Amino acid sequence: MAWSRPTLAEMKAFFGICFLMGIDKKPSVRLYWSTEDFFSTPFFSKTITRDRFLQLMRYLHFSNNQMALQPGQPGYDILFKIRHNRGYHIYMDNYFTNPELFLSLWNNYGTAACGTVRKVWRDLPQEFRKKKILNLNNRGDIQFRQKGPLAAVAWKDKKVVTVLSTIHSNSETIVQRIHMGGVDKADQYTQYYAFTQKTLKWPKRVFFRLLEIVKYCAFVCFLKSPNHQPEPGKAPITYLKFTQEVIRGLINGYQQDRQQGRPPLMALENRLQHRHLPGTFATR
Repeated sequence: MAWSRPTLAEMKAFFGICFLMGIDKKPSVRLYWSTEDFFSTPFFSKTITRDRFLQLMRYLHFSNNQMALQPGQPGYDILFKIRHNRGYHIYMDNYFTNPELFLSLWNNYGTAACGTVRKVWRDLPQEFRKKKILNLNNRGDIQFRQKGPLAAVAWKDKKVVTVLSTIHSNSETIVQRIHMGGVDKADQYTQYYAFTQKTLKWPKRVFFRLLEIVKYCAFVCFLKSPNHQPEPGKAPITYLKFTQEVIRGLINGYQQDRQQGRPPLMALENRLQHRHLPGTFATR
């Protein structure tokens, strides 16, 4: 299929289709355009052809590959394909949190992070690695340690909780746990209707994961918006309904133009009247 530059409406429809695939899950992308009765979903083929969708997915890039350095070259960056995603605040759980990662995000990408941390990391303050931390006896007791941009916080809840952060500092006197409580909830919601295809290369998997997080954050903001509160006696909008409205707004009735192919060189009536075989055959 020859490449043509996509329009804004087409790209919106493309991402709307990706979100829709997160609701209507099939084991293969090509099955969304299947004509088999038990697989057929006509809406996909009415919106965009299979070949065009796969073409847009193939050429979806976030950096110029011609500028990428190869392994072994000075300045090689393994995250080059997505390194423009910087300058954000990231909250995570203790599966990912470690001092080396947080300092790398801060120093190389201008990205701050905060997360609960396990006591196994050698770069943690020695007193925070102990089984019993001094002066954390009562619920609400807090201990701070700071080294450069990296702050370590331990406080007594039902048990001792330890947090690393390049967002906060040791001048903070109140630990805000609303973000940490939202990490598990966000992970839960973003898995419900996520566009996941095993054939995608890792930069695209990261991108679509971030896109799901953006959609979930928009959902949270929508629920908190005073202009979108439900009427008395009615329940708030569900995440499924919100996702459907996002899809409907992105696609917005878009249908890809269908080219009919190359026009014939001779009119149909003339082709049926003219001879199709040579009048004579050459002799041997």
